Amino acid sequence: MKDNTSAAREATKRLVTACNRNNHLAQDKAVLTAARAECESVVIICFQIRNAAIESLNNTMALQRIYWPSLEWKQLIWYFRREKHLPSHLAKYRDALLVIGTISTKGNTSYHRLASWEQVSERHVLMLPNDQQQQQQQQQQPRPGVQYVFSGGPEGEAYLLESGLQESLKVFPFHNRPGQLESWTTGSSSLV
Repeated sequence: MKDNTSAAREATKRLVTACNRNNHLAQDKAVLTAARAECESVVIICFQIRNAAIESLNNTMALQRIYWPSLEWKQLIWYFRREKHLPSHLAKYRDALLVIGTISTKGNTSYHRLASWEQVSERHVLMLPNDQQQQQQQQQQPRPGVQYVFSGGPEGEAYLLESGLQESLKVFPFHNRPGQLESWTTGSSSLV
């Protein structure tokens, strides 16, 4: 018999393919992945999904959107990062084919220190610099990062293949240049 933590861990594995549209963030995550996994090589995988494929999911339970500062976002992040079983009102995110939402930041251990989801705050939101157009308009406020999380199950794989993944898939070896990890740990990276 599995304990609740093992069952929750298995349930959270369904949402394993997290993607974003920011190249610098992908590079920062590659540095972090290389450091945590102590692996010899890391790759960045790039692919495009046709807009029509995502739009076809609109108004269905297969597509869920969740953004900071909603209470559900705080709850989802708290349960997910602590590898806890999701309450029934959050199951729609686990069962979705695609979840589009605000990226959380900080390591899982920081979420284990929180007594409840109500303690999740803006400091748990990954903030990204504005794009050039916004900077030209003198709007210097950073914005929350957004990611696309595809189901890690067979239905997610089928969806990605049907949506044009094969035509656009590119794999780039990522070489951890000296100083990259140090910039992340000292706070000059967007992942801190």
